[in-house]
Amino acid sequence: MARKPQIHFPGALYHVIARGHRRQGIFLDEKDLQRFTTYLSDCKKRFPFRLYAYALLTSFRCLTPISREVCRTMGIEEEMLYTATREREGARGRAVVSYWARRTAGCRVKEIADYFKRSAVTIGEGIMKVEDVVRKDKLFEKALMSMEENVVRGRRKKYRVSVA
Repeated sequence: MARKPQIHFPGALYHVIARGHRRQGIFLDEKDLQRFTTYLSDCKKRFPFRLYAYALLTSFRCLTPISREVCRTMGIEEEMLYTATREREGARGRAVVSYWARRTAGCRVKEIADYFKRSAVTIGEGIMKVEDVVRKDKLFEKALMSMEENVVRGRRKKYRVSVA
């Protein structure tokens, strides 16, 4: 079904949203996000409009520093999180990253599954296994807290809001 045409008139306020298909991100990486803000700035200079505020939200920004810290602490290579090998270190690392991202950053299981290119069921099962270990092993829980402190200390904000 076609959308109704928008009515344009001077002084009107417009709320513009750009989002990815099926909640996928629209920015490939940090460089892509910077390019978008440059285009937005150039457009504002070229055309006379007021930009009151904007928010750039990305789902996967919180997962990258978490993944790096988990790999550093567990002593595994970051590529192991994304490969399908017989070695279980990658699966354990994904489970810890998923548990942590869900608990601290509020990421949805589907978002985490998209990030790792795995099924949501597999990611959910990994999270449940880590939850069981955390309940039984207080030393493991303490190690997770230590990892979290390391990331929070050097982490950027999950989203940016700017008022122009």
